[in-house]
Amino acid sequence: MSHTPGPWRTAIRRGYISVFSGTENNAEMVADCTNLNLEVKERVANARLMAAAPELLDALRMLVSLVDHGSVIIDHSDRRETLRDHEKARAAIAKATGQ
Repeated sequence: MSHTPGPWRTAIRRGYISVFSGTENNAEMVADCTNLNLEVKERVANARLMAAAPELLDALRMLVSLVDHGSVIIDHSDRRETLRDHEKARAAIAKATGQ
């Protein structure tokens, strides 16, 4: 399963807070953050986080790949913490992709 292609953007109009993909003239709603039982500030923050999700996933995949292939120098002063962070990154990717 794949997600709606990015980039995604937030749209805040007349009290409606949504996340869209596509162009202004040909947009597809990805998420509606309007009817949540939250303060407007929090709904806007959630919409912005959702809009960044495709880029965040791509960046995380790239960083994990760089570490996996030895292209990134790891500070060996706390290797266990670095490995835990690497596993957290892998878990986040799995969560995002449903694996």
